[in-house]
Order: sequence, then structure tokens, then C-alpha cells
Amino acid sequence: MGERMSRGRRTALTAVTGAVLAVILVIVAAAVVYVRGGIAHPADRARTEAEQGYEEWSGPFGEEAAARQAALEPVLGEPIEETWYIMCSGIARGGPVPTAQFCYLSVATTYAVDWTDPHAEVDEIITALEGTEATTGDDVTAGDGGPWTAIPMDPDEEPGGRIAEAGHNGTAYIHEPGFEAIETGEAMGSGLFLDEAIAKQTVPAATPPAGHGQVTIRRQVGLSRTNIGCLPSPSLGCSSLMDEASMPHVDGFS
Repeated sequence: MGERMSRGRRTALTAVTGAVLAVILVIVAAAVVYVRGGIAHPADRARTEAEQGYEEWSGPFGEEAAARQAALEPVLGEPIEETWYIMCSGIARGGPVPTAQFCYLSVATTYAVDWTDPHAEVDEIITALEGTEATTGDDVTAGDGGPWTAIPMDPDEEPGGRIAEAGHNGTAYIHEPGFEAIETGEAMGSGLFLDEAIAKQTVPAATPPAGHGQVTIRRQVGLSRTNIGCLPSPSLGCSSLMDEASMPHVDGFS
């Protein structure tokens, strides 16, 4: 009888040990997933999801841009510059919430603006913009888009700066003749790693004709929002296994 009780205890102990090991394995696996943000390495997932987002949204977003250009052509003519960008940034969302990489597709289109009557030109530009779509991909960015709306201006001053916006994902800026943008060459940082961008220029830059200012219209759409994990920090927040943005590989962009 003693041997049977001993075997029973050993069997019970083995079962308990197995259960404990299973729980430990689950905890370890959960910790790994939490730190990495998923099974695959966060950099691979971030790049793949950005590429999938581009495949999904580049077509509709391109159609929106073409329709906007068609609406503006009777007012402004052909663009004097156009560049497409894919930008990715890392966001620390605070506390134990896992970090994320956000990627966006944007287009900046610049037109020459006749400065004979700039207020009248601005009115025509805004009217044309208000008749175009500006919410493509809005669900990706949690409803940040919106219809084009005018920014109030002082009628006694020459137009300058932002003249219209489309939620948080569209802007129109106008500048007087002779304006030159100053490039700082500094990358923007979000705390996790520096923002990075790749670009594709579809209309080479040209100088506006004499007596013309310029207006630049920008629109962006979200491509991806990837959980890139949580590497616990001494401040009880989250850092990431990634130390730089994981950029998508898209033909034509560099």
C-alpha cells in the first residue's frame, strides 16, 4: 500500500510540476510577445504593414490627388513641383502601453500664383479645394481628416501662410513672390527614434514666373500603425527594440 501511495504522490507531483512549467511557458511567451509586440520581429512587422498600407491606399489617394489637380488647373494651371513622401515615426504612448510605429503617405503640390490680385486668387483656390474630396483613408487616422475649409484672413493684408486646411491631414500655404523656403536639414525626433522619410518627385521643381507667388497644397493619409512592443524602462514606461524607423520598400521611392 505504501508503494502505491508513493507512486500516487509522484504522479501528482509530476502533474503539478507539468502544470507549473506550462504556466511558466505561457508567461514567458506572453512576455516575449509583449516586449516584441507580436511573434515576428517588430521591424519586420512594421515594414510589412506599411507596405500593405501603401498597396491599399496609394490607388485611392492618387485618384484623390488627380481630381484635386484637375479642379485647380483652371485656376492655377499645371504644378511647378510635386513630391510624394512616405514618412514613418515612432511613438511612445506613455506608461506600460506598447510603443508604435506610424507611417503616412503624403503629397506636396506647388503651383505658381498670379499676384496681381492675390485675395481674388486665394478665393478661387479655396473654392476649387472645397469642391474636392479630402477624406480618403480617414478611418486609418481615426477621423483626423475633413473637408477643405478656409482660414480667416485680414482683407487689408497680403495673403501669407496657411489659407486652408482639411482636418489634420491637409493644408494649403501661400507665399508672396520671391519667397524662398529655408531647409534646416534637421531630422525630427519623437523620443523613440528619428522620423524618417523616403520620397518620389513626380514634377521637378521650377521657379515661379515673375510677379507670381506660390501655393503648396499638402495631403496625407495613414498607411499603418504597428505595435512595436514594450521594452520596460526604469521610469516604468515603454521603449522599443527598434532604434530606427523600419521603412517600407516601394518602387520609385528613395
